[in-house]
Amino acid sequence: MSEGIGQIIFSSELSSRPIKAVIEAAKQAEFEEELVYEVKPRNAFIRAARKIKQDAFSSGALLNADGILAHKYKDDENTCEFQFSEYFLRQKGVEYDSAAVIGFDKHTLQITCANEAVKKLAEELYTQAGGVYSTYDIQTLMRRVLVKAGCRRLFLRDGVYYIPAGYKETAKKIRKFLTALNFSFFCLGAGSEDVPEIVRAAINDIKKTVREFQAETITLKQEDKLSKRIARNRLIELRELQKNYMAVANSLQVDLQEILQEAGDAGEVINQIGVDSVDALIAKVQRGEAINTLLSDLVESAEPVVARLASDKKFAVDFVS
Repeated sequence: MSEGIGQIIFSSELSSRPIKAVIEAAKQAEFEEELVYEVKPRNAFIRAARKIKQDAFSSGALLNADGILAHKYKDDENTCEFQFSEYFLRQKGVEYDSAAVIGFDKHTLQITCANEAVKKLAEELYTQAGGVYSTYDIQTLMRRVLVKAGCRRLFLRDGVYYIPAGYKETAKKIRKFLTALNFSFFCLGAGSEDVPEIVRAAINDIKKTVREFQAETITLKQEDKLSKRIARNRLIELRELQKNYMAVANSLQVDLQEILQEAGDAGEVINQIGVDSVDALIAKVQRGEAINTLLSDLVESAEPVVARLASDKKFAVDFVS
């Protein structure tokens, strides 16, 4: 397949898959093992419990009669105990037993219950809802693979996204992964007629991403949790984003400055982190020069650790240059 200015992948039917199937698909696609994560037992149980409640609501249960009896719910570091509501059990075709307490061991993942029918139902629900990679998990895994390769995936619309030229092998891995999980999809080489839509997607992506950085920074400052390390990491991430957007612009044969100008204040953040080294930003803050509020907040919080680590030549090359 000709890569053109990149590839557009259409995949509108992503859905949850068993964890084992996802891990096997990741191996077939040659994803780096460190990128594939297990769903933690506690999170798996929370998902299962949430699914139980959703099932109860969708089957017509009242809001005060969901799948799990709130007043019977106990939770600590090691175990969780709960009871299904009578309504929920009836909907599942299981006889109600007021003494049937279900225990869940968060370390061994074992489910216990004196009533075998109730225990079997709990195990089935856990397997269905807890032992899976959700749609979000699958999207997150693909995003990790792309980020590791230094690639920015741009969503054009639901189920459709663009991978810039230069990442042919990474796109090939994504296709192998989707195929192994039996997802329907197809790919097209992006052409000049697609450039306007991809540029709009880049502008929206820049605005959305910078807004997320801003919201997080404001919250952390308000809670006095904007540590040196967090600030430093966010500056590094912003510099990597600038490189990602440059790769997109180069693929489209468009001037990145035009995209950044259209993105307004968010574009100025990306532009400034790309033009000025961190040392230069620090110097501007020290001189009292006006820079974007987001960058100013991050630089002021990161300055001590940046100044200390700047003496390390390797760090200076990786981070400051």
